[in-house]
Amino acid sequence: LSPQIQLSHNQQNILQSLKKLPSWSTSLLYWVTGSGKTQIYIKLIQEVITSWWQALLLIPEIILTSQIGEKLQKYFWKDIIFIHSHISPLKKIQYYRDIASGDAQIIIWTRSALFYPYHSLKYIIIDEEHDKSYISDTSPRYHTKTLALKMSEIYRSSLLLWSWTPNLDSLYRWLQGEYHFFQLLESYKK
Repeated sequence: LSPQIQLSHNQQNILQSLKKLPSWSTSLLYWVTGSGKTQIYIKLIQEVITSWWQALLLIPEIILTSQIGEKLQKYFWKDIIFIHSHISPLKKIQYYRDIASGDAQIIIWTRSALFYPYHSLKYIIIDEEHDKSYISDTSPRYHTKTLALKMSEIYRSSLLLWSWTPNLDSLYRWLQGEYHFFQLLESYKK
């Protein structure tokens, strides 16, 4: 059995608010270190698993894949696809098929995961959305958030931007009423 997560009152309120938002909405979550943002996306991903949707978790650097992966595997075991540079071409082809068919429900990778075809994408989560590695300065040149916004429109999925230092564009869009805004400011106690 996977471990149970107890959410704080604020975490529970954020989770419920995110679930009530219409699809194709964008939310910005501002958090402080140790506030338990990972627990919120674990709960969102649990919903994905039970409803046969898909969740894409983008991380800024490949080195973080194993750290985040270890945390998530405690909850989801084999239901996670970690894509990184050490995967064989044959395995990447299998992942491609699994993602396109919907057999893969939880996908963790860097920005290039946006180029895979998804079957039923419910959430696109960009962890540490402020990180400069989300901007591709080699061909093809693109900004991950811009591409993710378009994907959320195409797939009618929710885009969740998580950051402890949100970029000015995201804050501006929140102030303009384009993004929903949430804060996690207290320490999470397990």
